Amino acid sequence: TVAPGQRHNGTAGTGVIVDGTNIVNVANAHMFFVQDKYFRMEWLEIRNYFYGVTAPGQPINVDQTNAGDNLFSHLIIHNYSSTDAALAVRGAFNIYESVTIRNCIIYNGDMGIRTYGTATPTVALQNVTIYNAGVGVNHSQGTLIIKNTITVGNATRDLDLDNGDPVDPSSGYNMYSTSAGGIPPGSNNQSPPASLEDLFVSIVSGSENLHIEPSGHNALNNGTDLSDFFQDDIDASDRPTGAGTWDIGADEMVDA
Repeated sequence: TVAPGQRHNGTAGTGVIVDGTNIVNVANAHMFFVQDKYFRMEWLEIRNYFYGVTAPGQPINVDQTNAGDNLFSHLIIHNYSSTDAALAVRGAFNIYESVTIRNCIIYNGDMGIRTYGTATPTVALQNVTIYNAGVGVNHSQGTLIIKNTITVGNATRDLDLDNGDPVDPSSGYNMYSTSAGGIPPGSNNQSPPASLEDLFVSIVSGSENLHIEPSGHNALNNGTDLSDFFQDDIDASDRPTGAGTWDIGADEMVDA
């Protein structure tokens, strides 16, 4: 975790940074290789993990049989690539055991979040934002519970839910454009605006700010209440704010 006075404000370059620039040419060089149950990580910016030819790995790998019941919150993961030994794409999070990911922003990568393996994990995504990540969420193992999540602007598709276990029916209140096989992530979902510049504060390369705009899109007040689990957003603003209901995505727009 990070001391409160050193935490980011929901944008890159404003808090504690873990930079992977020099992690190359080492076998299985995951930036974080989680091999313990109940491990929790929060409030880090993780950036610049790029595999070398002999260095397959991911920014975060949740190891099969050893990890489980982990929590990742308030993370910003961006500008990365991810592979395995066969140089296949694996995601900013490559998940083999049960985890909860909440209030996280992922962008500028080859895949956002991937579930895989022979275990049957329960993977909960709560108020996550994924942008420009090739495939946003690729689910193929266990139970996926995805709520209040934005996955947009991904080159291949926003969701890939047709190659494994189904999405839990309690899922919903997400925002996306494209899903493989047309499979929805639950009910009560929203479409993004025609221009993502109307959704996010900035999508300018190198100056991304994935807080949501105060108007012009349906991420506002269309989420579901998850206050039984948490009551804040990516930069510690309260959820909800004002007279509204929960917003979709990692950011809760503070009402004027």
